[in-house]
Amino acid sequence: MIIVKLVGGLGNQMFQYAFARHLAINHGVELKLDISNLNNTSLNGQYSIRDLGLSNFNIVSNVASSTEIKQYYKSKLGKLLDLIYLNLPFKFNELYIREPFFRFYKKALCSPKDSYLDGYWQSESYFIDIKKELLNDFSIVSELSFDTKKLAEKISSENAVSIHIRRGDYISISENKNLYAICESEYYFKAMKKILDLHKDVVFYVFSDEPDWFKINVPSEHNVNYVTHNIGKNGYQDLYLMSLCKHNIIANSSFSWWGAWLNKNPEKMVIAPKVWFKNNIKDTSDLIPKSWVQL
Repeated sequence: MIIVKLVGGLGNQMFQYAFARHLAINHGVELKLDISNLNNTSLNGQYSIRDLGLSNFNIVSNVASSTEIKQYYKSKLGKLLDLIYLNLPFKFNELYIREPFFRFYKKALCSPKDSYLDGYWQSESYFIDIKKELLNDFSIVSELSFDTKKLAEKISSENAVSIHIRRGDYISISENKNLYAICESEYYFKAMKKILDLHKDVVFYVFSDEPDWFKINVPSEHNVNYVTHNIGKNGYQDLYLMSLCKHNIIANSSFSWWGAWLNKNPEKMVIAPKVWFKNNIKDTSDLIPKSWVQL
């Protein structure tokens, strides 16, 4: 059995699920989700309280029981010892697989068939071999709103380009403010020009928690539309709409990363920011797929 610890928002949960699904398929075993940390208020603010966003998708898994989780989980001391002796050929608990660093950790692909996964696993190298299965798993099963259905038809008929801006919690929450870089207007101007140099008939769709910032700071004479009707728990519908666009301009956000990755257009252009974290405090060399353009 593969059990994966879910933390963070929808984009993070999708990365965690995707790697766990890959291991479960390779080993031919059941996949279960540890959702105990999504609503855990006793973690001293380490994680925000989140919903199980994956429930809106056609995922293949069940929720792990506390008894099942305890069979794999290790003490804080055990985790510390594993971190100290990371490069040794043994671990203090072979079943507990902790992500040691942000970049791709190839050894994790050799995790045993009974494993508990603890990490973010933000690289397609963890799951690119099962892309077909993931495209099916991440298809929407929840009801789409009337506005989303109508807009989906329009986007599908156009040479649409999604633009994602994330500022709100990257600025308002001190931990995020110290961690994440902010994509400023210069990035979006360059990204839009890159698209327009190759495609003259595009229609831009802006997805943002601060659409007014884009209107003021990235004025454009081109066709720009703002998608604002999906808020809160309906955020998965924005991700779905992004995936329908022909091309994508993403922010340093796992949410729009997945919107672009799920885009099935074989000739898509995806533009991503070079700088994800402030002062490059994490190695993101394995985060952005090779075919995407970094600015």
